[in-house]
Amino acid sequence: MRHVIKSPMIGRLLTWRSPSEPFVKVGERVEPMTTVCVIEALNVCDLIPAELNGRFIEYLRTGNNDFVDFAEPLFVVDSDDLP
Repeated sequence: MRHVIKSPMIGRLLTWRSPSEPFVKVGERVEPMTTVCVIEALNVCDLIPAELNGRFIEYLRTGNNDFVDFAEPLFVVDSDDLP
């Protein structure tokens, strides 16, 4: 079942850990503690976990350094955990 990971806070979305390496690639397996992105607000960076087991399907926000709002859809994961 598909699950949408939403932003837990407002801030600046960082989807790449370096200029050539995203936190998660499409098709990659994720686990509950897999970091899918970082959201930076007030110079504090929060690691955002996948929170479930599954396969990373799609980026809904592709712009690194884009501003995101609370509860904004960010990613889609095909979950092994949901019925």
